Amino acid sequence: MALLEIIDLEKKFGGLTAIDRVNFEVEAGQIKALIGPNGAGKTTLYNVITGIFAPDAGTVRFRRREITGCKPHLAASLGLARTFQIIKIFKGMTVLENVMVGRHLKSQATLPKAALRLPAVRREEKAIRETAARFLDEIGLKNRAGDPAQNLPLGQQRLLEIGRALASEPKLIMLDEPAAGLSGPEIRSLACLIRGIRDSGVTILLVEHDMSLVMDISDEVVVLDYGRKIAEGPPREIQNDKKVIAAYLGE
Repeated sequence: MALLEIIDLEKKFGGLTAIDRVNFEVEAGQIKALIGPNGAGKTTLYNVITGIFAPDAGTVRFRRREITGCKPHLAASLGLARTFQIIKIFKGMTVLENVMVGRHLKSQATLPKAALRLPAVRREEKAIRETAARFLDEIGLKNRAGDPAQNLPLGQQRLLEIGRALASEPKLIMLDEPAAGLSGPEIRSLACLIRGIRDSGVTILLVEHDMSLVMDISDEVVVLDYGRKIAEGPPREIQNDKKVIAAYLGE
């Protein structure tokens, strides 16, 4: 069953067509990769899917519901989470507090109740803290819970972004270059984490430049070039596709 459907999606910036009538689906339970040379339109496509940009044409459906152009918080409330190519953490907060932010969609407390610190609010905050600690444990950062987030090295900051996204308990998580700047051992650990996330029931759409990682963990791969989809299929098929080779290496 298709969890995410991208139908004839188009996005232009002035005279530049960044996304050119792109079509693909992400099936529930998949790890699907979205690859392409720099400037191919991958992050723009992510921004359109999650509502940061409105498309000029086409449709986005998530869980059989049209979400084309909806606000990012509405997409998140339906179970669509993402990370960012440029890390976006709350540097003034602790590691644990960053993950707690990801639980805000699950909070029932209203502003007046929170201001009065009613017993129900205190119980909810305790539950949010405990749940956030569990997600920190899953990504291997529980021992850094009280540290300022800005003190984490790059690799752990990327893990923290993933943990914060997971805290919203998404149906689908969109990872944007999670291996960027990581060492070989860190990338291998990341591969295990991504497989574990999928095995826990969360579908994954992955933008990534590390082709070893993509080919190792992906069920299917979509390839963009100058905003157009030029190939889609299993990793081995994509590796041998002449159009893909030409896009990366030139004719």
